[in-house]
Amino acid sequence: MKKHTKRKHYNPHSAPIWRGSAMRAMARELREKSVAMLMASHGSEQRELLAYLAKLVGIGAEVAARLPPEARNAHGLHHSLAMVVQMACDGGRWDSAWAAQLATAADLSADLLVENGDIAAQVFDGAHQLAACILAGTIRADAIEPAPPEVSP
Repeated sequence: MKKHTKRKHYNPHSAPIWRGSAMRAMARELREKSVAMLMASHGSEQRELLAYLAKLVGIGAEVAARLPPEARNAHGLHHSLAMVVQMACDGGRWDSAWAAQLATAADLSADLLVENGDIAAQVFDGAHQLAACILAGTIRADAIEPAPPEVSP
């Protein structure tokens, strides 16, 4: 008698078409947020934008820190995250001088998230908690650890 084999269940989230749709949605949101960063008035309250950046750049910085030194920009991403936390601690006030750098950091972080989804999944909860603290207004300056010194390869 033939042994019953367990059927594999179809997971629609692993389908290439769903993945492509999710990536297009993420790219669209990133594009909208990048425009919002560049258009935000200096000194205006931007808690939602800072929370979005904290989550995305936080994931990117953590992913980059776990990659080999030649394949990352961990120090730059961590510095960008530190600026987001500083703005959030200053009452959520936007500093427009950092808009272009933060837009670039968000773009790099999105690329790292897509390329290293397994690592990103491990650090998502911490980034989500950081964003929640920013939205609640309970963020502290010591919410992130200082960046380790950059080591030359």
